[in-house]
Amino acid sequence: MTHNQPTADATSDTRLQFPRKWDHQVDVIVVGAGAAGHTAAIEAHDAGAKVLVLEKENTPLACSSAICGGSVAAAGTSVQQEGGIEDSPELFFNDIMKEGEYTNDEELVRIFSEHSRDVIEWFKNRGLRFIVRPYSGFSGDRIHYAGTGKAYMDILIREAKERNIPIFYNTPARRLITDDSSGNIIGVQAEKEGKSIFVKAKRATILATGGFGGAKETIDRFLIPFKGAIVGSSTTATGDGLLMAMKIGACVTHLEYCAIYACGFVTEQPTRRGLLHRGYDLASAFGGIVINKQGKRFINEETSPTLVGWKLREQPDQTLYVISDNIMLEAFVTRPVLPVIGWAKEKFLEEEEKQECFVKKASSIQELASKINVNPANLRETIETYNSYVETGKDPEFGRDRKHLQRKIETPPFYALAGKPIVMVTVGGIKVNGRLQVLDPYLKPLPRLYAAGEVIGGLHGTRFCGGDAFGSALCLGRIAGMNAAAEAS
Repeated sequence: MTHNQPTADATSDTRLQFPRKWDHQVDVIVVGAGAAGHTAAIEAHDAGAKVLVLEKENTPLACSSAICGGSVAAAGTSVQQEGGIEDSPELFFNDIMKEGEYTNDEELVRIFSEHSRDVIEWFKNRGLRFIVRPYSGFSGDRIHYAGTGKAYMDILIREAKERNIPIFYNTPARRLITDDSSGNIIGVQAEKEGKSIFVKAKRATILATGGFGGAKETIDRFLIPFKGAIVGSSTTATGDGLLMAMKIGACVTHLEYCAIYACGFVTEQPTRRGLLHRGYDLASAFGGIVINKQGKRFINEETSPTLVGWKLREQPDQTLYVISDNIMLEAFVTRPVLPVIGWAKEKFLEEEEKQECFVKKASSIQELASKINVNPANLRETIETYNSYVETGKDPEFGRDRKHLQRKIETPPFYALAGKPIVMVTVGGIKVNGRLQVLDPYLKPLPRLYAAGEVIGGLHGTRFCGGDAFGSALCLGRIAGMNAAAEAS
């Protein structure tokens, strides 16, 4: 019998004979050791399956999950209840659908919204302590924060080690192996120490390889509306699992969409890599305003950060500035959440003084306008007009919520935080069903193949609210692991 046997070159169509001997045989193969991969492996193991994880990097801490801001969206949790916050999966479901412009896969949204609380309780039982904070785009407070993504990954790594789940590092997967006679995906060809190895999956394979927003080449290839955007995803997010699945006939969806944030700044010019600052919180939660290069507001500051990113495409030079005074900035910096994802708070304070990357500081509005090359008359008029809205408690231009019209921009020094579009998360990818089975173009499951995390598409629709990507990776990874383990050997 011949099989769809891959070579180390993922672009080759060469067919090889079925290997005389599998190098490894397990029940479930998990490709990728991020949040979705670890949760899938843990759940599959706990369901009685023998599991092997393949990871292309030399550490699980290089993945998007480990470097993300750590926000997890969940509804109906004990943490919310303890804080007197009323929320429900139904409200969560509606918010996700609205933010995705109702193009979402409703089945996936329903599963995530109904099981999101399980993620918080699982980590809470293992020592994480959460605060709940608001987030623009959600109808209520449901962002659970317990530190950066590394705090979650440290627990997942510990749990996997306690179970003795083997993880092969420096072992990139190259191809999925398909049985020609049955159509089953029966294993993975990978590369270890410069040689091809063949791993058989007696039950199923789970793709948890992340998205494709980690390199300018894949951004410019797939995200046509944001060609040229700053690269903010992990360097590991290069679409490996997506391409392997497409090679064997997987259906894909929403590939041209992403979580484009508006507050990015470049740190490495040749690669376009950069970081994301949380200036949108400085605007939405602490009273700052968002202006364009003309010195004018162009959006309601309570708008979700990813929608601001989409709107930024229409603004001059695709650039915004978050404007605040000293009182607002001090409140923003002293809260528990880091001002820049990937920087310690001390690094931000250093930037505040040196003004080298994205912060400008001035003793007057005139001086601030000069530093950011904005028409000073326009900026002065914009701030004076906004301050008048604070006095009346009404924003006739953009309808800003009254509760965020509490403070005038009037106490020097004044600050401007510059931002440009940055890709943090891709929301398109492999199409799956409610069991997390990978589907073919006829929407039929590709036998014994599952996927979870950023590699899948459809959950978020056209864009997403913060905490949904990390939260859904942790949530749906668990479900994929359980269902993969339930496959017959």
